[in-house]
Amino acid sequence: LERAVIRDATLDQCVMARARMRGADLTGASLKGAVLELADMERCLLLRCDASGASFAGARMAKCYLEGGVYSKSQWRGSGLTASLQGAVLTSVDMHGGDLSGVDLSGSD
Repeated sequence: LERAVIRDATLDQCVMARARMRGADLTGASLKGAVLELADMERCLLLRCDASGASFAGARMAKCYLEGGVYSKSQWRGSGLTASLQGAVLTSVDMHGGDLSGVDLSGSD
């Protein structure tokens, strides 16, 4: 899935654990309840996605753009995240043990 363009796709409940998704564009995708644990998602675009209840536990998410997305009740335990989450909805998100250095949370809820 490296550099794949999967815009506005419905990927609810999809299991993509350990997927290599560097540079993939999932703008506007629905990822409700998706499993992206330990995925390599460096430089991914997840703009305006709905990833409510998704699990990104242990995922590598350096230089990602997750602006305007809904990540309510999602899991980010132990993930490496240097990303822009401007305007994102982060209600009840679990980021325990994650590396959040370089995260931009401007305008997020």
